Amino acid sequence: MYLDSRALDAAGVENKVLRESYEFCRRLLITMEGRSFWAANLLFPPLKRPHMCAIYGLARYADQIVDSGDPRHRAEEFETWSSRLLSDLRSGVGGDPIGRALGHTMHTWGIALADVENFLSGMRMDLTISEYQDFADLDRYLEAVDGSMARMILPILEPLDPAATEHTIATSKAMQLTNFLRDISKDYRRLGRCYLPLADLERFGVPRADLGARTTSPALRELVRFEIARTRELWALGAAGVNYLHPSSRQASRLATALYSGILDEIERRDYEVLDTRAKVSTRRKAALVLREYLPAPRAQAA
Repeated sequence: MYLDSRALDAAGVENKVLRESYEFCRRLLITMEGRSFWAANLLFPPLKRPHMCAIYGLARYADQIVDSGDPRHRAEEFETWSSRLLSDLRSGVGGDPIGRALGHTMHTWGIALADVENFLSGMRMDLTISEYQDFADLDRYLEAVDGSMARMILPILEPLDPAATEHTIATSKAMQLTNFLRDISKDYRRLGRCYLPLADLERFGVPRADLGARTTSPALRELVRFEIARTRELWALGAAGVNYLHPSSRQASRLATALYSGILDEIERRDYEVLDTRAKVSTRRKAALVLREYLPAPRAQAA
């Protein structure tokens, strides 16, 4: 599934190398975990789709380095890549596909370099920090990574009210917290990370080692219930701000919220079992959510 020529043409991408750079970003996202993003992205007008791919391609590539690279060389690889990327963005000369596509997107939509710098600083935390004392501590990570992501995509969403910033950041943080709840086992077993605040583990009587167990203990189920309630508050705050966005961005935002927050529904349906398998929204449920937003899409995009 390629970025169609209409989208690249609408986005003003004429240069062959630049078009290939956007396609590189697109390929980073078309995985089993990227289907929800792609479905939502198709609800944007063609001129916005490549630019969303550039920003989320940046996030996916950085995530691959800090999560999947050789543990002995992750930090060095991340520093080399991020330093080169920022140098290219400052000079306006894109040296790799992500830098070229992202630089064009930043120039087109007036995205601040500081937001890219803050995002990379947040991702760097994953190289040295494996736990957070309380939610305020965790929120500093969320603000750096997900707050920066929200500020990068906000110009593309075309806010109609300054209040859109707060709501878009809430959605971005809710998406991250949902991922944390879905991936408790994977993060702990493979990476040694615990994104559940230690104060919450203590409050519910959950030893950190229980995150690596085969099944979810009653105490951990209660903790997950508590964290889901906290995350739903952020989803609700984000959803309340959709009408602060340009009409052409509202359906994509609603679909992304429905698809990603649906993971919490699935965790609840499984009685908060989060360790034996990875919760995901069923194909039938995804299809229903997609059709609900897609059917009126042409009229909204025309607006």
